[in-house]
Amino acid sequence: MKQKLITLILLTISVVAYAVPAYQDVPGISAQDNQRIKQTLEKYENYEGRKVATFDADGTVIGQVPYYLADVAIFDYALNHTGKKLELIKNMTSGSNTSNDYLTQRVDYLSGLTPQEITDLGNKTFNKYFKGKIYPNIKMLIQNLKSYGFEVWVVSASPELLYQGVLSRELDIPVTHIIGTKFVASNGITTNKIVLPVPQDEGKADAIETIIKAKPILAAGNSQSDVEMLNYSSALKVIVNPNDSEKVDYLGGKTLKEYAESQNWIIAKANDTVDVANYKYMASYKFHIKQNDINIVTTDS
Repeated sequence: MKQKLITLILLTISVVAYAVPAYQDVPGISAQDNQRIKQTLEKYENYEGRKVATFDADGTVIGQVPYYLADVAIFDYALNHTGKKLELIKNMTSGSNTSNDYLTQRVDYLSGLTPQEITDLGNKTFNKYFKGKIYPNIKMLIQNLKSYGFEVWVVSASPELLYQGVLSRELDIPVTHIIGTKFVASNGITTNKIVLPVPQDEGKADAIETIIKAKPILAAGNSQSDVEMLNYSSALKVIVNPNDSEKVDYLGGKTLKEYAESQNWIIAKANDTVDVANYKYMASYKFHIKQNDINIVTTDS
């Protein structure tokens, strides 16, 4: 009897160990596209190579309305350190906050702090303004991927140190899997030198090839700067809240949404609204930083 009980326990453990992962349908993604994702994950279930998925950060896994977390962090800091790099702040507030120059200016402004101080600034900003702004449905997609044995990485043009602590904790992935614009540090202090490649536009695919060293099976983003990364994916391309008002020349005169549809990408919808009380008191508002468009997901959308 004892031997039979032991055998039964061992069989139960064996069944649990080799149980097929249960895919959870992701809200905001059509039933047809959920099926596509599920079939792809099942196809790669016994794949012997590395199974990698890459995600952009702002607007893909974390809300960006009314402002990017990086901008909120930097301009809150600037408001509390009014004498620091005034000319640089003036330049940052007068140009586009999505340009390559602006990415460099972010690093330049934060340089001089320790890596831990920048990480702490990111955590403080998230806790004050961004709690609850991790998209639940994208987090569910990430959980599906992890249950099928995927490595999940975040590839963002934002300053890496600002996001590593936050996204590692919130997404439950290794801190080393958060790739952003990297500072060169010297003697424990960050400098304004940047480690190449910068993960912006085609630089995202370069960063994946250089740092991750494996082609993603799934890539997810939300903007024009993610197109190269999505096209670099070998199987699934997921676009979150794609813009449908701006025609883009290098997308063949299509909007991002039209381009995504023409390429049979998976479209995911995520709610992103101004849910920060008294956001007009935020430093980014006072510095007249461009606000990002809201996305309201309804049952009909």
